[in-house]
Amino acid sequence: LNNLKTKVKLIGSFLIIAILLAALAIVSYFQMKSINDGMTTLYFDRTIPIEQLGVASSKLREIDGKLMLYLLFPDQRAALDTQIRTSIDKVDEMINAYRATKLVEEETAGLKVWDEKWPAFTKSVKDIIKNLAAGNDQAAMDSANLGGAEDAAVGSAVESLDVLTQINTRIAGEINTQGDVTFASAVRLLVIFSIVAVLLAMG
Repeated sequence: LNNLKTKVKLIGSFLIIAILLAALAIVSYFQMKSINDGMTTLYFDRTIPIEQLGVASSKLREIDGKLMLYLLFPDQRAALDTQIRTSIDKVDEMINAYRATKLVEEETAGLKVWDEKWPAFTKSVKDIIKNLAAGNDQAAMDSANLGGAEDAAVGSAVESLDVLTQINTRIAGEINTQGDVTFASAVRLLVIFSIVAVLLAMG
């Protein structure tokens, strides 16, 4: 090294430091991209789905509540019928939007359960309305009462939505943890590259 010209030494030193900085920039970019991708997934494929499932679950319970009012207040049935149908459409809208997000295998399986429970619930609702229209008030009440067809159907449907919500909540937590790990790794690399660059510069 002593035989090299000062110009060559300076150029070589700066080239080595420049290479280290370039490597640091590349590694940092991919680490930050990984964190950014995770945050994007966390929002679009986990946070929004949790909201969609929450709205669907809320509307499902709302249908159940309005159905009880439908049973108790005959004079309000026309308005309640419209509200129940609107809420059913809203549930379908939220679940269809949820289907369009990125689903893991567990969610696909969970949706298959929902696809069985939801039609059973809507059928039980329609059956109660039909029975009331036909004057079969007791059959309608039996279905809505504890242990009846509609009561069991709404419980099963809500439970299937709760399972999907829990899956999304768990995965969101995993993504957050992975983001913390990636950030810690990026900090370690930054410190190591910086120390190496400083030592080389001093040398």
